[in-house]
Amino acid sequence: MSLEVNLQVAYRSRPCRGQTRSGDAVVIRTEGETTLLAVIDALGHGPLAADAADRAVAFLRAAVVEDGLLLVMEGLHHTLRSSRGAAATVCLVGPSGLEASGVGNVTLRVFGSRMSFILTPGILGGRLRAVRVFHGALQPKARLLLHSDGVRPQFSEQDATLGSLTDCCDVILSRYGRHQDDATLMITEMP
Repeated sequence: MSLEVNLQVAYRSRPCRGQTRSGDAVVIRTEGETTLLAVIDALGHGPLAADAADRAVAFLRAAVVEDGLLLVMEGLHHTLRSSRGAAATVCLVGPSGLEASGVGNVTLRVFGSRMSFILTPGILGGRLRAVRVFHGALQPKARLLLHSDGVRPQFSEQDATLGSLTDCCDVILSRYGRHQDDATLMITEMP
């Protein structure tokens, strides 16, 4: 199945209570027919976590997506080596569907399409096993939700699919966001 890539995306991010900068970050970037979506969660919170997240964002904004997600993830791991490290889930959405990889505890949930996704244990920039990359087809109107561990995963499919993407982000973050951690949620809907 060929998928026209014209995604709708919304996200919300907030720093840990008492902090002005977040160690969580979001990247949304389209190159030709491929859109890169990422949520990064640097270890800890505060300025050092924000610096690591900024480094990851800079790398992902310039990464060559045509080389495939495995090389992108390996490059991200290398880029974060001298930082405190991070967890991240990165997705490439294109005409052939979804390619996704996650290291650590940034969760990917898919509503409206059947897909198995298993995070790779470890820390980007630190200890890391062989990175797993998953492929899957996406149905029209399927929603992808990526969130840091600052968002409790107990939200329901109804929370994730009711209303506009921005409304869903606001509801989930207000109900399930942890104030003692940086919290980030991105929701993407297929055309």
